[in-house]
Amino acid sequence: MVTIREIGLNMAEKVTPKRAIVVIDVEAQLIQPELPSKIQHPVLRNLRHRLLAVYQRLFSVVFLANLAAFIPLIILHTTPTLSSVASLATPIAVNFFVTGLFRTEYMINFLYTSVLWVPTSVPLGIRRRLAKIYEFGGVHSGAGVACALWTVLFAVQITRGFLWGEPISIAAVVVTSCLLSLLVVIIGVAYPEIRRRYHNHFEALHRICGWGALLLYWALVLLLSRDISNATATPFVQLLFTSPVIYFLIGSTILTILPWLRLHRVDATATVLSSHATRIYFPSPTVGPAQGIRISSSPLLEWHSFATIPCRSFTKTSEIAQSSSYSILVSSAGDWTKHAIADSKAQRKYWMRGVPVTGVALVVRLFQSAVVVTTGSGIGPALSLIAAARSPNVGKGRDVSCRLFWSTPKPLQTYGQNVLDEVYAADPNAIIWDTKAQGRPDIVKEAWNAYSDFAAEAVVVISNPKVTAQVVYALESRGIPAYGPVFDS
Repeated sequence: MVTIREIGLNMAEKVTPKRAIVVIDVEAQLIQPELPSKIQHPVLRNLRHRLLAVYQRLFSVVFLANLAAFIPLIILHTTPTLSSVASLATPIAVNFFVTGLFRTEYMINFLYTSVLWVPTSVPLGIRRRLAKIYEFGGVHSGAGVACALWTVLFAVQITRGFLWGEPISIAAVVVTSCLLSLLVVIIGVAYPEIRRRYHNHFEALHRICGWGALLLYWALVLLLSRDISNATATPFVQLLFTSPVIYFLIGSTILTILPWLRLHRVDATATVLSSHATRIYFPSPTVGPAQGIRISSSPLLEWHSFATIPCRSFTKTSEIAQSSSYSILVSSAGDWTKHAIADSKAQRKYWMRGVPVTGVALVVRLFQSAVVVTTGSGIGPALSLIAAARSPNVGKGRDVSCRLFWSTPKPLQTYGQNVLDEVYAADPNAIIWDTKAQGRPDIVKEAWNAYSDFAAEAVVVISNPKVTAQVVYALESRGIPAYGPVFDS
C-alpha cells in the first residue's frame, strides 16, 4: 500500500528533475500508528536509561573498584611512614594511565573495531548492548576521579609524614599540593554544565593542566625516589626502575606525546554554503568511513572535531569534490565556526594531529537496518554514518539499510542543492522536514514512524546534546534500541 508520505515524494519528482524537499501533510500523521507507551515503572526506567546508563555504570565499576582498595588502606595505613606513603603512588599512576588511555585515538579505534567483528546473526539483544561501546568515556572519567581521590589520600599522608619527622623533603610536599590542585581544576572544568557553557576554556584548561599534572607527577616520583634512596642507602636508579610506577608514567607520557608527533598542517578548500554553513574539503586519502578529524587554527589552545563525509560515497557534484578525499560540514555554533564561515578565503590551511578517530556513527554496522535521525548540521555526521553503513571495508563487509530523517530550517537555502543531492543519493526515500515551512516536528514520533515503516533494528540520533538525550531516552524507554553521542564519546 502506498502511503501519503510516498505519494508526496513521487509527486515532487514529477515537478522538477531535482529531488524536492518532502513536505509531509499534517493530516498524513493520522494514518500512522500511535506512539507506544513507555515500558517499566518510571523510577526503574529513569535509573536504567539516565542515572545508571552505560556511561554511569562504567564510571561506577571503575570508581568502586578503586574504592574497594582505598578503604582498607585508610584503615590499615594509619602511620604515614615514607614507605607507606610511596606505596600510594602506584594507584595514582595506574589511574592516570587508564585516564589517558581511554582518550587516545588508537584505543577508541580498537574498541570500535573489536565490536564490529560481531556478526549480525548474533541475537539483537546482544548487539544492541555492544552498540553502547561509544559510552566508554565512563572508564576515562571514573579513573580520573579515582586518581584525584588517591592523590587526596597521598597529600594527607605525605604532609603528616613530613610533620611527624619522616625523611620526606619539603619539595615533595609542595609538588603534591600543586598536583592535587591541578587535578581538582581538571575535574571541575569537566563538569558537564561548565564544559558545555565554556567549551573553549575547558579544552585549553583540560589539556594544559593535564600536561602540568604529568610533569608534576614525574617530579614527585623522582623526589620520592631520592628521599627513599637517601634514607635506605639504596641506589636511586635501582629504586626508580624496580617500582611499577615508573612504567605507568612512561606509558602516560607516550600516550600524551604520540598524537603531537603527528602534528601537521594540511591544505583545505572551503565552499561557503550560506551565512550559517560552509563545507571544507580535504585532499588526504587516509580517513575511513565514520571517522572524524580534529582541526585547529591554534593547536595549543583549541581543537574542533568533525565527522568526515567521504567524497566518493554518493555523488560527484563539483570539481572540488572530485579532487578531494573527504569533506566536513561546519555550521555556526561558536566563535571558531562563525569565523570559519565568515572567512572569505577558499584556500586555507589547518592543523591536524593524531590519527582519524572512529565516531559513534560506526555502531550502525552492528545492525541489518537502522533509522538515522538528525537535525541541522548533524546531516554531516549522518552522511558519514550512511557511508559507513555501505562501506565494504568495515564490519566484515556488511551492507546496512538506512532510512534518513532530517529536520532543519530552510535546507536548500542553508546547505545548497549539492548537499540535498547527496542526501537523496544516500537514501532516495529520505525525509527532509523544513522547520520554517512545517514547524518543529515531534522528532520522537517521526523516529518511531520511520522505525516502524522501515522495520529497522535500531535508531541513531545525531543532534545537539539536549535533543539527542531526549529522543534516545524517549525511544529506549519504549524498548526501541536507540543511540546518540554523549560526553566523552
